[in-house]
Amino acid sequence: MSVKIKGPPEGSEFLTLGEVAERYSITAGMVRNAIYRGEIKAIKFGWVWLIRMTSLPEKWKTKPRRT
Repeated sequence: MSVKIKGPPEGSEFLTLGEVAERYSITAGMVRNAIYRGEIKAIKFGWVWLIRMTSLPEKWKTKPRRT
């Protein structure tokens, strides 16, 4: 018995974790940490995080590096 799982349609309002990281020129780890902290809303779909475009900020907040 197999179950077909339907993903988000093409051109939908969701982006993957990698697409968000590429859009903001940051690492995937930074996006994942923002999800865990609750700064952006996302859904886990199998192995993939799907992030709503409406929950993304205009500019990504980054903390200055400690030297």
